[in-house]
Amino acid sequence: MNRIKLKTLLIALSLVIITPLQTTSYAKEQQPKAQITVNVSDKGKIINPELFGAIINWTKNGEGAANPKTGKVYHSFVKLVKKLGITSIRYGGGTISATCFDWKRAIGPIDKRPMNRARDGGPGQPSNFGPDEIGDLLDKTGAKGVMILNINRDDVQSAAQYLAYMTAPLSKHPSSDPNDPSYWAALRAKNGHPKPYNFNWWDVGNEDDLTVATHWRDGKPIEVGPHTTNATNIKSALYAFGGTTLFQNQDTIGYADLTPASSISKGTANQDFYASYPPVVPESETVYVDGSIWKQTDNLNTASPIDEVYTIENKSGKITFGDGVHGKIPAKGSKITITYKSGPHGGFVDYYKALKAVNPNIKVAAQDGETGFFEAMGSTYPYDGVAYHPLTDGFPKNSTPIDEFTKELFLAPAFQKTKLSNMQSEIDSYAGKHVPLIPSAYGHGQGNVPNDGDKAFHLNLSEGLLNASELIQYQNMGIPLAHRFLLNDTPFNPDETDAPTARRYNAAIISNGKDDNFVATPAGLSIEMMSKLGGMTQIGADIKNNPQIELAKSASSPNVDTLSTIAAKDKHGHVDLLVVNQSSDNAVTTKIVLDKYTHAKKAKVFTMNGSSIYSMNTLDEPNNILINSSNIYVGKGNFNYTFPAHSITRIELK
Repeated sequence: MNRIKLKTLLIALSLVIITPLQTTSYAKEQQPKAQITVNVSDKGKIINPELFGAIINWTKNGEGAANPKTGKVYHSFVKLVKKLGITSIRYGGGTISATCFDWKRAIGPIDKRPMNRARDGGPGQPSNFGPDEIGDLLDKTGAKGVMILNINRDDVQSAAQYLAYMTAPLSKHPSSDPNDPSYWAALRAKNGHPKPYNFNWWDVGNEDDLTVATHWRDGKPIEVGPHTTNATNIKSALYAFGGTTLFQNQDTIGYADLTPASSISKGTANQDFYASYPPVVPESETVYVDGSIWKQTDNLNTASPIDEVYTIENKSGKITFGDGVHGKIPAKGSKITITYKSGPHGGFVDYYKALKAVNPNIKVAAQDGETGFFEAMGSTYPYDGVAYHPLTDGFPKNSTPIDEFTKELFLAPAFQKTKLSNMQSEIDSYAGKHVPLIPSAYGHGQGNVPNDGDKAFHLNLSEGLLNASELIQYQNMGIPLAHRFLLNDTPFNPDETDAPTARRYNAAIISNGKDDNFVATPAGLSIEMMSKLGGMTQIGADIKNNPQIELAKSASSPNVDTLSTIAAKDKHGHVDLLVVNQSSDNAVTTKIVLDKYTHAKKAKVFTMNGSSIYSMNTLDEPNNILINSSNIYVGKGNFNYTFPAHSITRIELK
């Protein structure tokens, strides 16, 4: 063979080898049927950074986040919260805690704080992780805060003082009047933090539309506060406008101890018991000791040893019995109950007005998501948002087998989109303007597990995929703020005195509650993947020929989409495409079409995945699910990419 022929053959061979590297896109193992078209010129709303929020509880040292000796969150916890990109933190407890917590007992030196009410039916707990400690966490992470107000055992005046303590600027000449915000700012400074905390949303109550919660509104309605709009639902009207209710023969409680035993006499001198929902309307109460009526007196010192009498503080609802010399002691083991009128209580409109007077820059959200509340408020009374918890919306039945249950999980985001969109339309219609609906506790409902699964199901990789798909739907709806249920917890801690164990598996971060060893769950890692898009502008991302996951005939839908996607563009013109593959088994090779967009030949890819959709990170095995990164060659134009089964993928295109 002469040199010319040999040279020609070598050139031809080089073209055979090199040309595919230039023209064949990544992962062309099979001809793709699915196609994602990214329309860079189709600009939507900014992806609000506060979409990537989560809830933290105050009990048990912030559920293990904080050092019990100092109340300060561990450095490793702060580091992980920042890494995940948590941008908003909701504080104050849950359905029950929000009806109990006394914020004034949770400020000042830790060693001088009295026990706080933790939960209806439960014992009191130390409040080492109080308002200043959550404020410190916001400072260290840069997150914004959302505060839940206890409106069932606290009042409007106290709520305004709480807001002042957290957000009022420090004055050079603070007032000595507790009704002046400067008084509370000075107290905050005395407690070590002159600068206001960044709490931009305040929720009036928590889950106040649920019938399972305990409220002063559970009593027999006596009077609704003044209003000028239509109100056909009495419970919503009481929430909106306040009022008075009647409780008959209700068990008393201790101040911090809310267990059933707290209504039982110990047979000791000068015992205190409390009406559950103060204030008590003067002269409306009847106090019973084992069913016998005792009488009110203004002064126990004038009572004889056999006088069956008590004193009462109407504002706090405190009932005090004698010492055996001045007033009879209720016999040991006797139950103390009370019939009384509870009120008058302030309603949402009163809280809104009082809070805005202290700080007009904050936003105040309602916690009643029922039609009755929207109707009662109409367009007359303002509210800045409606907090709603879609924790149970669209999820499978517990009787469903695990493999089918896992598939049906992914029906929830679309179900929620429909339900929340309808709620949003209803809110706007009644309000006469747009008032945002806020998923203030989203995620997989606690205890909702398949019949052949267990409580740890919530730690599975499937939960992370679900979390990302929910956030994509919320962004598509234009929701400005959302909170994962929960930020952190201790799933392998068996103590159930302040919450069901089932709840603890819902967290984005887990620990043992004893030291500073923290692990990110799939839900947490999914927030890390999604939060990178915060602040970017959403652009069009449409899926054609989306493969379907087939569901059982008993499911509410015959199938569910395999891929879920969102795309965004930053201020420099760089594009991020995020894709969730919800399939337990199948990788999906997809053609990526970028409309009128020229990108670099190499892209950076971040992939969150594990060995199966049931993989989970535990304290002993924290790296079963990871986010890995790589650089891939994609060429200049359209390209193919294979999205692995049970994964979240983010492709950065420069």
